[in-house]
Amino acid sequence: MAAVLARSDFSGMWDAVGEETRGQLKEGLLVLLRNEPPGDISKKIGNIVSALAFAARDGHWPELLPSLTQMAASEDTVMAERGLIVLSQVPPLLQPALTSGIRQLAPLYSNAMNHPDGAVRSAALKAVVSYLEECGRARETRELQPLLPQMLSVVVRAVGEDEKRAQAGLDQMIDLTAEHARFFRPNVGEVVQAVVQMAMTETLEASTRQLALDLLVELSEKAPGMMKKVPNFVDQAVAVSLSLMVNDLDPNMDVEKWAAQDPKGDGGDESEEEDEGGRFGMGNLEVGQEALDRMAIALGGGGFMPAVFRYVPSFLENQQDWRYRMAGLMAISQTGEGVSKEMRKHLAQVVELILPRLSDPHARVRWAALNCIGQMCTDFGPLIQRNHHAVLLPALAVSMSPEREPYVRVRAHAAAASINFCEHAEAEMIRPHLGVLMTQLQGLMQCGQRRGTEQAITTVASLSLAVGKDFQVYYAWVMPFLKTIIGASRLKEERTLRGKALECISLVGMAVGRDAFRQDAHEAMDMLLASQREQEEGAADSDDATINFIHSACGRICRVLGEEFVRYLPGVLPTLLRSAGLKPDMKVETEDDLDDGGFEGMQTVQVGDQLVGVKTSELEEKATACNMLATYSAELKGGFFPYVEQVGTVVKPLLQFWYHEDVRSSAIATMPSLVHSAREYAAANAGTVDHSVVKQVFDFTYNDLLDAVEKEHMSDLQAQGARAVGQCVEACGPGSMTADDFAAAVKTFSQVLADSHERTEEA
Repeated sequence: MAAVLARSDFSGMWDAVGEETRGQLKEGLLVLLRNEPPGDISKKIGNIVSALAFAARDGHWPELLPSLTQMAASEDTVMAERGLIVLSQVPPLLQPALTSGIRQLAPLYSNAMNHPDGAVRSAALKAVVSYLEECGRARETRELQPLLPQMLSVVVRAVGEDEKRAQAGLDQMIDLTAEHARFFRPNVGEVVQAVVQMAMTETLEASTRQLALDLLVELSEKAPGMMKKVPNFVDQAVAVSLSLMVNDLDPNMDVEKWAAQDPKGDGGDESEEEDEGGRFGMGNLEVGQEALDRMAIALGGGGFMPAVFRYVPSFLENQQDWRYRMAGLMAISQTGEGVSKEMRKHLAQVVELILPRLSDPHARVRWAALNCIGQMCTDFGPLIQRNHHAVLLPALAVSMSPEREPYVRVRAHAAAASINFCEHAEAEMIRPHLGVLMTQLQGLMQCGQRRGTEQAITTVASLSLAVGKDFQVYYAWVMPFLKTIIGASRLKEERTLRGKALECISLVGMAVGRDAFRQDAHEAMDMLLASQREQEEGAADSDDATINFIHSACGRICRVLGEEFVRYLPGVLPTLLRSAGLKPDMKVETEDDLDDGGFEGMQTVQVGDQLVGVKTSELEEKATACNMLATYSAELKGGFFPYVEQVGTVVKPLLQFWYHEDVRSSAIATMPSLVHSAREYAAANAGTVDHSVVKQVFDFTYNDLLDAVEKEHMSDLQAQGARAVGQCVEACGPGSMTADDFAAAVKTFSQVLADSHERTEEA
């Protein structure tokens, strides 16, 4: 405990003691470091020596480096490992000395990496990498490049002796790649061959194989030109990724069990090896997919797409093992973004490869084919919609059919892929297929499984927006069904279903317009306000997203009803203002103190040398509420005036809410709307209301908006803020600005322009 306490506040202790005491401390610690028996205490002494080295930086410690190098060269295994470990901990301090004497230290490292003991070899590798990471420029690393074969050998030998050491070595190589990828250039071919062999060895732990693949990915991202020149590298990297994906799937998986699972968002590609988590908290399947994605982006389509498609056709044609067909489809969906330019030239052939797999005998392959179509509709929209809607939409409709597809999970995924299609499609592409799509969606909505019903409702909403007033044909049966769902969904586990039904009602209403929706809109508002009251009266879960569904649905109905919505403001604003005024749970840590999972469920923002974590669900609720306040103030104009002061008081401080840009954007958008609201109200009540109320609201917003513009660090929000200032002035009209107002604007915008010029020059 004394050792831990000493290390925790060494800087303060060091400053408080005299020179004689400092000398005794340094001498005594070096003696302890040499003589303490192996164990936790000896490790803590090593940590204290490192801490003292940092504390004594200005006073120097000339004896330290000779002592450490003497220990590292010792024939005693424990002594050698201990010296190398401390060397690995202090390179920022010793780097100037090491630079001048690195030629003398290189043989020490070389000998240590050839030591018969694996722990010494691993400590030596860590010491070398720690030094290299401190080198600011590539030329400073060249003296140690001849050690690269030995560094690689340390990892290779560890694979057969102690996988944990091998994993640590691979991790260190990855860290080195992040700083100096071209350090590997002289022996990059040997590195690739050794690492590929590790990644392809199925008997190794998941973490070892994943780290090996991650080293290949990191090299691709940091030095793509170098890696493209390595013979067969791209083919090998693709083969490794596909191998991990295939091996992670259970060939005898229980399809019924998979189909009955209800994963959030249905990523559908969960690892079969649930108990074999890898380094990244993911199975080999997910890691392989991510590797393909990253390498496709890093290496580009010219070389990467041919390598992928040297494997994909044979994988898709493998009739003996469904895992290969699934992996082939996932390879297409994962690499589309990175090889987009090349794949666009061959889109028709790729679509032809995918479509037959929608009828595959295995459910997971059919799911993967649908996932592939959905991803390609996103990556290649609107080109794929324009050229292939005639085959894709009927295929998606058939995949939703219970006669063709026995599993609701797969049918729901077909519905989800239809949403991807609609995002980049024009109404005339969808219109000929709308009838068959809606027929299948009606069946899915009534399938009796909540997952299927939820997805069908979401897809119906997307289709309604895509075709607009053409959706009126289906309005008569969709709207009553949605209202029935809302009335019947009372259980906690049905909150998402209820929320999606509320969302769908509002989106369908926007699609068909006010005249068709008016009566149901008022009925829907009664339902929404009732749901809101239930939320307020019950002990709502802080992660319950229902309130966001309510806020957003009310905003859409407001856009449809216009001034008819004013009567609902007393019901919706109090809850909105509470949500907008939320002070989310926060956690503050320095990067040094950050532990794994420390910010789980939180978004993080860097503030100086600290990381601030803010609870994600509360941020989303706050952002949604702010967006709705901006919507109401913009849509209702004069009808919103009675709430201007109340809303403005809550929203103004959010102009500088640095933890969420959407909150700031909504706050900026609200400011000119408040001035517009005052102007419209004054114009409608010209006989009784003086124009001075408009100037009062202008003064209420102006200086805070200017201050936010000057302090805003995101250029797009600065631009939005500048436009908002102009909109406020325009809304208030002639004579709105005093001389002081004008001077403040000149000062702010001059500073903004100067900052912009400085950023441009730095770039």
